[in-house]
Amino acid sequence: HLSGITVITTFLVDIFSIFGISEIVLVMVSSLSEMFFSFLQMIIADRISRKSSFNISALGVTLATLLFAAIFQKSESCGLQVIESTLLDNILTSKIFLIFCMILYFASYNLGYGPVKFILLSEMFTPKEQETVAGICHTWYWLESFIVVKMFHALLRTFGMFVIFIII
Repeated sequence: HLSGITVITTFLVDIFSIFGISEIVLVMVSSLSEMFFSFLQMIIADRISRKSSFNISALGVTLATLLFAAIFQKSESCGLQVIESTLLDNILTSKIFLIFCMILYFASYNLGYGPVKFILLSEMFTPKEQETVAGICHTWYWLESFIVVKMFHALLRTFGMFVIFIII
C-alpha cells in the first residue's frame, strides 16, 4: 500500500482523467497491465531471484511515481514552463507518456511488490499455520487499504497530487 497501488487503482479515473484521456482507455490500460504482468510474474518468478525481483520492482515503482509527480507538477503549474526545456515540457504533457508511466508502474508493482504477501506466507509458515495467518494477513491488508483510501481526499486537498506522488 505504501507504493500507492490501492489509491491509484481506486481513484484511477479521478486522478488521470484531467489529462483528457478517456475513462475507458484508463481502465483498459490499468486492467490489461495488471492482468498481463501478473501472468508474466508467475512465469518468471523462479527464473530470477526474489531479491532481484524486489529491486527491479522498487526501481520501477519509484521511477514511475517520480514521473507521475513531474507530470502533476507540470499540470499544477498552470501552464508555466517550470523547466527551461520545451522538449521536456512536451513529453510531460503527452498522453502517450502518461500511459507509458502507468504501464511502467503496474508492471513494476506486479513483478515484485504485488505478490510479496503471498510469497512470504508460503515460505514462512507451514500449510496448517497458513490457514490462520493468511486470514490475519489479508484482514490487515484490506483494513490498511480502507484507511489509505479514506485518507486520500484529505491528503489531496492538503498537499496536492505532486506531493502525494513524491511521498509515495
